[in-house]
Amino acid sequence: MNGQFISFNNQSDFGDIVRIYRDCQHISQEQFAEMIGVSQRVVAYWENGRIPETKNMQKVLQLPNFIEACKDYYKGRAF
Repeated sequence: MNGQFISFNNQSDFGDIVRIYRDCQHISQEQFAEMIGVSQRVVAYWENGRIPETKNMQKVLQLPNFIEACKDYYKGRAF
């Protein structure tokens, strides 16, 4: 993660960012899940406001452009 720290303001923030990232990458929940080694159901839980386990969150945060998506989300725009 290049030493960057991301703090989510509330439980839904992470899920919103995952959904925006998927939409911008034109990938389904299933494809996203395969990229990080979790089930599609887990991705759906995240997008509905559940916070992932730390090990899974680390996998997501290491995806290309995910940190930028977080920064843009908090600036109020999609990437």
